[in-house]
Amino acid sequence: MGDSQTARRVPDFLIIGAQKSGTSSIVKALSTSPQVWITPKKELHYFNRQIDAPESWNRYCDEFSQAPSNCRVGEATPDYLPKPSCARRIHDALPQARLIICLRNPVDRAHSAFWHAKRLGHIPRSMSFESVLDRDTREFGSPWTNIIENGCYSTQLLRYLSLFPEEQIHLLLFDDLLLNPGEAISGILRHIDRENSPEHHLSEGELPHLNEAQRWILPQLTKKLLRLPRGSRFVRKTLTRRELPPRMEASTKQQLIELYQPWNRQLEGILGRSLEAWSA
Repeated sequence: MGDSQTARRVPDFLIIGAQKSGTSSIVKALSTSPQVWITPKKELHYFNRQIDAPESWNRYCDEFSQAPSNCRVGEATPDYLPKPSCARRIHDALPQARLIICLRNPVDRAHSAFWHAKRLGHIPRSMSFESVLDRDTREFGSPWTNIIENGCYSTQLLRYLSLFPEEQIHLLLFDDLLLNPGEAISGILRHIDRENSPEHHLSEGELPHLNEAQRWILPQLTKKLLRLPRGSRFVRKTLTRRELPPRMEASTKQQLIELYQPWNRQLEGILGRSLEAWSA
């Protein structure tokens, strides 16, 4: 990346995960603060997809070129947390970056991720959550969906903690975000800009809810049309249907609770707090 990195605007902070853990709502809330600028395009995927070439880095930096000079800039890509190569790549490129990580009960996260992928056509509609669970536990680490592995948070966090000082990483729980969104968002803002200590005033129930449970009727066509200027509202109205996922089977939930126990216990040590509620 060389000299081109110092000559361009680079992100001050990254929201790196976890997937299906409120990152879109966090972005929406932060974007209302005058001290923060987040790329209009969510999930740039630079550190988990792009090659290390000068032109690629320049295109990434161009995403931040329109940001005002008097604010902190950043982007949100939840794939950065679970992908093994991202921690090193981010540290090499942005060693001073502040990282924000929101973690959701991995059992609920896996169920939500499954239905999200299914609605978008990434998983056959005939395939059940239990069949994906069976496949992913047998073929742990499968690159197809990684629905189960993406909830093994302690393994993912330790990669970042081995490279970044603790003070550069802000960890919060999805439960806390829902319970007290104002305090959670203010905590993120203070982490992003410790000099100005900005506050964000959100009362309970005011956290923006994005990524609603909508099924894409024609996934490939819908994805293309949503990219068109001013086409989003029409497409969402005509080619999507609201679809709430069914409740998880009790036996399936218990299986996942037991599967995640080793990682959750290790995560308790990292966070310094009990996660017993995740086993209920």
